[in-house]
Amino acid sequence: MCRKVAKFQPEHSNRMLFSYTKVWTTLSASLLRLTLLLLLVGIGTAKAQQAAPVRVSLLLGDGAAVTTLRAVDQLEQDPQLQGIEFRVFPRIAPSLDARRFLQFSNLVLVNTHDRDFVFSVAEDLAQVQARGGRTLSVSNVFDPDVAALGLRQDRSLVAYFDTGGQANLVNLIRAALSQREVPNLAYADVQPVPESAWYDVSSKRFFTSFDDYSAAYLAARPGREALPWVGLYFNRDSAVSGNDALLESISAALEQRGLNVLAGYGYPGTRAGTLFGDATGKARVGALVALSLKLGNIVADLEPVLRQLDVPILNAISLYDQSLEQFTAS
Repeated sequence: MCRKVAKFQPEHSNRMLFSYTKVWTTLSASLLRLTLLLLLVGIGTAKAQQAAPVRVSLLLGDGAAVTTLRAVDQLEQDPQLQGIEFRVFPRIAPSLDARRFLQFSNLVLVNTHDRDFVFSVAEDLAQVQARGGRTLSVSNVFDPDVAALGLRQDRSLVAYFDTGGQANLVNLIRAALSQREVPNLAYADVQPVPESAWYDVSSKRFFTSFDDYSAAYLAARPGREALPWVGLYFNRDSAVSGNDALLESISAALEQRGLNVLAGYGYPGTRAGTLFGDATGKARVGALVALSLKLGNIVADLEPVLRQLDVPILNAISLYDQSLEQFTAS
């Protein structure tokens, strides 16, 4: 019995092969597109997470506002902190934009000495905490009802704020960021601010040695070595708080007149003898501009010190927000 054997048909096989190839090609293209899409989504998500800024809100009080702003200016120059957004909050009701920034902050540093202001933003702080952000008190004043708002007092940061000064505020913020937001960020220990010292108004540095002060002052101002010195005596708080615009103005005016400025602070006023006189009592300055000899000093103690200096003393009066004409009229 004969069986009929089908003839091999190449064109039929080719059609099937073409069909399989087309299906596979279509499937491969779809898989490739899906893979690329997932890859792009992953990259986009990673970039979004990487690009999301770290927000830091600083509620440190109006007394520290100038120093805080200067500290932020300094921090923003650090390449390691380019992804950080800072905002300084004054003691007024925040705008809607400022309040939103506060609510979405990763880190909030608060001077809890100002209870009224703290309680005025209590709901905003609660939202920060609900989103996993940190709300830290940097003040020595930390009452139980403030703690009940969810704030935590960090004693290691309190030491910086309590000591004061721009350098300490910079390192306070760096130390706080190093705890979570910027791990391993370097920061310095608390730098003591002397009770009495010389203060370079331009560099904002404190000196406890006249030789160190004069060397740094003249190094920053070449060609002034032979110029006479004039003393500028003021309150310590002006340097620590950063509210030294008046000192800057007086110093600039004196320097424009060809004089070097020896700026110093201390209380009581008898400290003027060691700041502006040498070990023998001889004056280091040819004259003294005094902003802090009017109040709180005992004349009987102060008089012999000033007589020993034996230089003209200008009893300077701050006009605050008045013009000269307004002050004269008053």
